[in-house]
Amino acid sequence: MKKLFSAGLCLCIVYFGVGQTKTKTISLFNNKLTMQLPPDVTLMTDEQVQIKYHKTPDKNTYFYSDHDADFSIVFSVMAENVKEEDLVKNKSGLISQFSAKGYKLEENEVRKVSNHNFIVVSFYSEVPDGRVFNKRFYAVADGELVMVAFNCTEATQGKRKPEIDSCINSTEIM
Repeated sequence: MKKLFSAGLCLCIVYFGVGQTKTKTISLFNNKLTMQLPPDVTLMTDEQVQIKYHKTPDKNTYFYSDHDADFSIVFSVMAENVKEEDLVKNKSGLISQFSAKGYKLEENEVRKVSNHNFIVVSFYSEVPDGRVFNKRFYAVADGELVMVAFNCTEATQGKRKPEIDSCINSTEIM
């Protein structure tokens, strides 16, 4: 019986080890922020950004997505000369923009990640093709307020929500 149990335990360990999703590391904003991304997410071309977001990329914003843009991540510098201790103090001002636009926040918290405070919010938005799940976090990296916005179609959120949380929890600020 012990041998059977040991063999079963070994199979479970191998099974769960094989099932782990590989990730890739990106570094942005002069290496001030690093994050693990799902392997199917790549930097969008200027043309892809124009089609999806109707804007031209600038030096303070990075756009990533999967091959069909059902899942995307936008990294952006929102403000300069910001202190991390002021982030939590000004949380209500940051999140008031969502209620002003009529979004109902599903999540609204301060989360400690790698010894830094992050403000994390999530909500749904409506688009012509259906609903989109949005999750954002705000953090301070080297005196800059950084926003990282994730979004995915409602159809893909079952797969993407855990990946989004993994991305957030993998974030390191230098």
